Amino acid sequence: MNIYALNLRLDQKKCSYKDLAELLGISRSSLYRKLSGQTDFTCTEIAGIRQHLALTDTALIEIFFHNNPV
Repeated sequence: MNIYALNLRLDQKKCSYKDLAELLGISRSSLYRKLSGQTDFTCTEIAGIRQHLALTDTALIEIFFHNNPV
């Protein structure tokens, strides 16, 4: 996961981690575990993030399927 690319998109949309957790229907602690790589995002969660942040295919791959360290 490329956390830096995700944070950039969140900043552009003025979306906080709290907002993102609420959007996904999960707790902030669950979100932090996903962001740190302790647990994985579900397909439904990735789809929700994609829709909310209006991510292109390229951006989606860059964020979720890139092997950058957290």
